[in-house]
Amino acid sequence: METRFHYDLSDKQLRFHVRQRANTEQKLGFKATALLDPSNGTVGPYRAAVKQYVTLGSGTELKDSATKPFRLGMGLALASSSSTPGAKPAATRGSAAAAAAGSVAASAVPLVTVSAEKKVALLDGPNTVLTLRAVVDADLAARRLSSRRGLVKVSRTIPSFTKRQDLKLSAGLTVDWAPGTRREPRPSLFLQARENNWAVTYREGHAIVTYDL
Repeated sequence: METRFHYDLSDKQLRFHVRQRANTEQKLGFKATALLDPSNGTVGPYRAAVKQYVTLGSGTELKDSATKPFRLGMGLALASSSSTPGAKPAATRGSAAAAAAGSVAASAVPLVTVSAEKKVALLDGPNTVLTLRAVVDADLAARRLSSRRGLVKVSRTIPSFTKRQDLKLSAGLTVDWAPGTRREPRPSLFLQARENNWAVTYREGHAIVTYDL
């Protein structure tokens, strides 16, 4: 299990973000995430999903390139009700920060989830990458879409930024289409600076500092 310190600068609370992942040779993937608040012993937004992944187009990856085949995933998820429309369940790195982390754990909501991801190397070598990612969730009980989210970012890795650490800088936009409305997508600035363990992320109006244990 992966654990990291999670400090939200808006409410100045230290929490623990935990994540468990497993994959099979048949491209079946399991991922579970949760935000734990040690101050009151509650579990904030949590989510567990099982997906079958397929790659479309060329299945081979160029040597020394960050370009990856288009990856499509479909499966079932179980998420806390506090992670549904208003709080945006964690689908991408750092997105748990956008949720109301101080809420008490709520009942689980079953979802059908579909995701898509594509990575393209913008320059020679693996250090500059364009990432396109989208996730759509549908509430099984309510028979309606519960969330539609997307991320577009460009990342630049600076090898050996310090004696023992690389530095990865990312900038882009997150997009949230509110289900059941005809409003235009709402873009939000995404910024991140990450070295091997530390990261500072600005996403959907929240600034978060994390440290991987």
